[in-house]
Amino acid sequence: MYWPFVPSMKLTKVVVGGDYNNNKGMGNIYSRKWSAVEPGNSGNPISFGATRPAGTAAFGWANGVQYATQTPGGVINTARSPTGVATTLMNQLNFATDGSTSRLVRGPVFGNLMINSTSNSIATPLAQWQLKQPLEQLATMVRATYDISDSLSAYARANYAWASVFSQSQYHQTPTLTILATNPYLPAATRTFMQANNIASFDMGRIDTEWLGTTGDNVYWTAQGTAGLRGRVGKFDWDFGYSYGKSVIDSKVYGTREANLAAAEFAVLDANGNVVCGAIASNPNFAANRQTNTITPAKVQPGCVPLNPFGVGNSSQAARDYVAGIEYTRVNMVQQDLALNVTGSVFELPAGEIGLAAGVEYRRDKLSQVADPLQILGVYSSGNNRSYAGRRTVKEGYVEAEVPLLKGIPAVQALGLNVAGRFTDYETSGSVRTWKAGLTWEPMDDLLLRATRSRDIRAPSLSDLYLVGGVSATGSFVNPFNGQSARLPVQTTGNPSLVPEVADTTAFGFTFQGREGVMSGFRLSVDRFQIKVKDVIATVGATDMLLRGVQGIQTYCSAIIFDNSAFGIAQVNTRAFNQSLLTTEGFDFEVGYRFGLGGVHLPGTMDLSLFATNTSRPATASSARRPEG
Repeated sequence: MYWPFVPSMKLTKVVVGGDYNNNKGMGNIYSRKWSAVEPGNSGNPISFGATRPAGTAAFGWANGVQYATQTPGGVINTARSPTGVATTLMNQLNFATDGSTSRLVRGPVFGNLMINSTSNSIATPLAQWQLKQPLEQLATMVRATYDISDSLSAYARANYAWASVFSQSQYHQTPTLTILATNPYLPAATRTFMQANNIASFDMGRIDTEWLGTTGDNVYWTAQGTAGLRGRVGKFDWDFGYSYGKSVIDSKVYGTREANLAAAEFAVLDANGNVVCGAIASNPNFAANRQTNTITPAKVQPGCVPLNPFGVGNSSQAARDYVAGIEYTRVNMVQQDLALNVTGSVFELPAGEIGLAAGVEYRRDKLSQVADPLQILGVYSSGNNRSYAGRRTVKEGYVEAEVPLLKGIPAVQALGLNVAGRFTDYETSGSVRTWKAGLTWEPMDDLLLRATRSRDIRAPSLSDLYLVGGVSATGSFVNPFNGQSARLPVQTTGNPSLVPEVADTTAFGFTFQGREGVMSGFRLSVDRFQIKVKDVIATVGATDMLLRGVQGIQTYCSAIIFDNSAFGIAQVNTRAFNQSLLTTEGFDFEVGYRFGLGGVHLPGTMDLSLFATNTSRPATASSARRPEG
């Protein structure tokens, strides 16, 4: 193809490609005999507790692992008289769809789980998880090259990829739901029994199978385009190009609005005999000891619709729409890159030409996350993403040289030196310098010896710098400042003060490649490595944050939000810090053998490879520095 307005320009190459995959996935554990036995606890062994019989292991695996205190229709765990005296008369009564009750037969109970049970099918930590998630993928690309002259050409590339993943985890759980004897949805037989036995309320545990729990429906797509010029001047080839790429994650998570659920499950009759949601002030599910960062009166949304919790499927669609919904999150990542690279030979030494590569690059990265308003309010049982944004520019320059030192003398088939240096300037954390020096020696045709020393970096990601995560309530914590205990809201956030990790690596080894005789086709590669990383970027958990804060380390104190409550802490922001020194060393091995198939009257060759790593000193981290504010 020739272009009339550029007489010498012609399209020399066009490449188009595409790939499509639609994997339907697999069902849940009940779709296969080997997993339908309901094994394990979300991939973890069962804890058999401190009071286990003598000779019983502390942890172990079992089948028939089901919840002992929660069922899809609701199971009663304790009941109380009007004065608060507990009774066991209603314990383990399980509600069926028609409102009738039967006694839940339990296997051996450990915590809130039981084992070797068949009475509470699908009420297991693994029930809704898929053995393999459904995945649909599309990938396309197009590349074109135009010759402008013998020494100058233009090129363009475009790529697009798309994927959709539908994943299910587990149903929402309501471990403790308090039901009053006045609840209008209470089955008549149960109400009569409560009146006859002077029972005013009971606590019920429920697996909420009527909605999708924390099911996720995510779509990912990436588009990238590159255009540029490349040419040759003398002994040097050059390439100048601009690239633009955008990646998007559209996430839909089917979540439960915890405060709405607590409000909807407290049903009463109004003056006209209609079933409505009761007043929050008298709702036992909002008692002070029940409240968390998601179950709190402030997070109850308008328009409450009462929900019938007794038996599976008796709640109305309107009630389900009120207590559950979709969490929408969109993440946008954009990168623009402008780069110039030059390669060629400088001059010739007795052992060969010195190869040189050099280049400069300017890169701009942007990240933004947009969450829906209800997530920002933090009303869901999980997720509760926040909206945030961040950007960074990076400027880089590098030079690399390949220097042949000796060649073709006794004991030296070839001896070469490789050196490289790079200067990188991050808008967020300043400039860093990295380098590499390597030596290769071929004493004979089949043997190559090598040694390398390098300094490398890993810069913090935009998420490390700018993330604003949702707030989650953890277990009971002790405030080391005053000794008080309470549940602790924790939020994961970014740390704009992070600087790049710095690694020093030493490696040396050899490769043997048999070319003749009985060793023909055999290869062996062994490398010894030693790695030390400073300023490791690692997240500090809430417990460590509190302990380091009480030690007076100001950086950690700044991540603790204090208040005037009895507990004294409103929230802890867990974030990453440059804090550790990581070291590791060991050996990498590769053994291979390549041979022809002519001996068995087949065309082609067979290549067998074995890779192994022996870590003589596993990666260990220790405190490298004490960050101060």
